[in-house]
Amino acid sequence: MIARSLALAALALATTLGFLYFPGHHYLQQDTQIWLPVLAHAQDPALFRNELIVTGAHVRLTIYDDATLALARWGGMSIESALLAQQLLFRFLAMLGIWLLARATGLTQMTSVLAATLASMGATIIGPAVLSVEYEPVPRGFAFGLMLLSLGCAAHQRFLPAGLALGLAFAYHAPAVWPILLVAAYTFWRNRKGVAPALVGFLAGVALLGVTVLASDAGPMNPLFARLSESHADLQRMRATYNWISLWANARTWVTQYAALAALAGLAYWRLGKALPATVRPHFAALPAIGLLSIPLSYLLLEQLRLAIIPQVQIMRSLLFTLMFAVILLALAGLRAARWYESPLWLWPVCFVPLAPVWTGKPLRIYLVAAGLAVAAALAASLEKRYPRAALAIATVVFAGCFFAPESLAKVRNYTELGDANLTRLVQWARDNTDKDDVFLFRDSGTRNEPGLFRARALRAVYVDWKGGGQVNYYEFYANEWWRRWQRFMKYKFTPTELPALREAGVGYLVFRQPPPGFEQEPVYANDGYRVYRLK
Repeated sequence: MIARSLALAALALATTLGFLYFPGHHYLQQDTQIWLPVLAHAQDPALFRNELIVTGAHVRLTIYDDATLALARWGGMSIESALLAQQLLFRFLAMLGIWLLARATGLTQMTSVLAATLASMGATIIGPAVLSVEYEPVPRGFAFGLMLLSLGCAAHQRFLPAGLALGLAFAYHAPAVWPILLVAAYTFWRNRKGVAPALVGFLAGVALLGVTVLASDAGPMNPLFARLSESHADLQRMRATYNWISLWANARTWVTQYAALAALAGLAYWRLGKALPATVRPHFAALPAIGLLSIPLSYLLLEQLRLAIIPQVQIMRSLLFTLMFAVILLALAGLRAARWYESPLWLWPVCFVPLAPVWTGKPLRIYLVAAGLAVAAALAASLEKRYPRAALAIATVVFAGCFFAPESLAKVRNYTELGDANLTRLVQWARDNTDKDDVFLFRDSGTRNEPGLFRARALRAVYVDWKGGGQVNYYEFYANEWWRRWQRFMKYKFTPTELPALREAGVGYLVFRQPPPGFEQEPVYANDGYRVYRLK
């Protein structure tokens, strides 16, 4: 009992360190720029009444918004705090799931914590643009943590909580769950009586989603069972290339990497043999292959048949299962390996993948850091029986190295901070001196993400920005309107002759990074980074 409590405390510490250091976290850098206006408008309908993003919200088939707003309301916290609290919780549950899987294969408490820590260093799945550990509090990351917990519970034949975790994952982000549901359906068909409690738990989670859908007034349903028009497909190819493998810049290299990961997963699966519990063996056998097969399947269904549901589900993001399950299997195989020289061979890819989304052309220090972590983890596992204190000391070094070595030694930085003091001052001025219904346009921002950060921080509508175009996957009316706005005011350099059209479109404030040529009006606000001009 004491050992288990210490292990859980170590997982909680690992969650905190991973959140603060590596792989880290951020907020309002990418997708949360889309979610925040939608959540803020739902919380206070007086906000973002003139915001385009709110018209294309795709929250109806998820409990992400309901859970976040309920937590904010009941806990007396901001939307940001409610999202970050969930992010911490689901990261911990993901590590707990991996720890449970490790314990089910016979690893000790110490090596199980090591397995969970190594496998939770995160990695970028390039091409479909997804992360194994999401930096932002987005529904896909929440759902994946619940799926790992579900597998950990199933490994110990705790089928009711396993099913409930999977049902909640489906409720948070159904598109992320379809691969595991395929295998779960097969498992249920093979052993209906044994895993019946899992079905009960899953249906309970789905029922929760059903209640929120019936109570929702979040707008129209997504056009799931339709075909993309040629114009809508063109816009998606332009703005959401990650869904179109024919447009990937280095498709052959990336596909080769994923094929190699699937092969490594197969080897580790073979090496573990019957150490993997029978209740999860089908998942570890099938899911890496399903992820790999999603590539040709997406090409057929999207690029050939033009099914509208495919860019919404984004099935190639199931490559996440190929990478993550390969990492988990390799970690388990390496820490279970009986020979001291075999263990680092399994563990080295586990430590290398988080440091190098693209495997070739990396500095030598990255290969050495991965090798150092792998050898140290293997040494800790091999010494545990005979020299437990030495093993614990080495394991502690590995544990700390997972959070500090990638940045300090390998010089890997997962993301850069967005915005600066000038944008912060602009946000504060807008909140203090403009109305909730005012609309801003960052006229010379191009494809930069700062306008979306301003929108979320200032709680003011932005007429059009590049990040908002990421919603073209969902509604054609939204895609067409976004593109119309972009072509009209952002595709060409500013000239004062467009001012009447801007006023007619409802733009109240123009924001420039550089003084606009030929514009004689004095700004109503200016700092070293931005100039703001009032149009109305």
